[in-house]
Amino acid sequence: MNKPKKRTREYLDYNECAKWIENKYKVDLRNYAGKKFTGKPDDPPYQDFWHYIVDSGDVSNGCFFYLDLYYIDGCTDWQKEILKMFKDEFEEYIEGTCIEFWVDW
Repeated sequence: MNKPKKRTREYLDYNECAKWIENKYKVDLRNYAGKKFTGKPDDPPYQDFWHYIVDSGDVSNGCFFYLDLYYIDGCTDWQKEILKMFKDEFEEYIEGTCIEFWVDW
């Protein structure tokens, strides 16, 4: 038996991918509806895709997580739009129904 060797893991960095999506599609994933926080009743709702990710699974600083691009039951229309953006842009990295990301902050 040979002594185990250190392995290298390839991954997509979520923050880099999110910036790519924001730049290409001219959207803000942390404030998708463009809420101005004026307190007026006609303000659009606060739509933060990061909250969707955190609520969908166990995500913490310095971890790998899977974003399921096809599990859309219970997703709102705006969440589906963003999932489609990730699917369209990073389709070659889909494994099954998910893309694996690394995230740290």
